[in-house]
Amino acid sequence: MSLRAWLDRLAETVRTPAERAEEAERTRQILEERTGRDPAASDVGADAALARRISETTSTRPNYSPFKPVTNNVNASALTVRP
Repeated sequence: MSLRAWLDRLAETVRTPAERAEEAERTRQILEERTGRDPAASDVGADAALARRISETTSTRPNYSPFKPVTNNVNASALTVRP
């Protein structure tokens, strides 16, 4: 496939900013109909509660990292393979 053909095919799949805005508005309306509230509106109480929960979680486990191994009280000699 030539570069020109590939770019033409790509251009057919890319939406314009107006099309993306229309889809976002339709999605917002659908969510509002289903849940009874506007998802674009800010909920100060919910935002504050979420910020508080995040703060509590990060302050109670300051050394936690998903990339560091968790050490348990495991007997290392039980894990070694003996010939």
